[in-house]
Amino acid sequence: LTESQWMELADLMQSKRHLAFFDAAYQGYATGDLDADSFSLRHFVSRGISCCVAQSYAKNFGLYAERVGCVHVMCANGSEAQAVKSQLRAIARPLYSSPLLHG
Repeated sequence: LTESQWMELADLMQSKRHLAFFDAAYQGYATGDLDADSFSLRHFVSRGISCCVAQSYAKNFGLYAERVGCVHVMCANGSEAQAVKSQLRAIARPLYSSPLLHG
């Protein structure tokens, strides 16, 4: 999408109170410009739109077939952040208790 299309989408997402989910697996590879590739996310955050971001570092670090990455959640306030943190902990706990075969 163009920057103006991202701005229009942000208007729509905000008016409908939708949660945006960004997959930033190839940030920096789409255009070759890290700032340009992150425009959409930065714009949504600057508008105060709550969103989730999944980032994979497998290609960036040359760790193909590995699970290297993280998730970020931008929340509207502290109470929302605490609720999200609680849910993320509940999801993460079994992953640590039962890791993949190679650790």
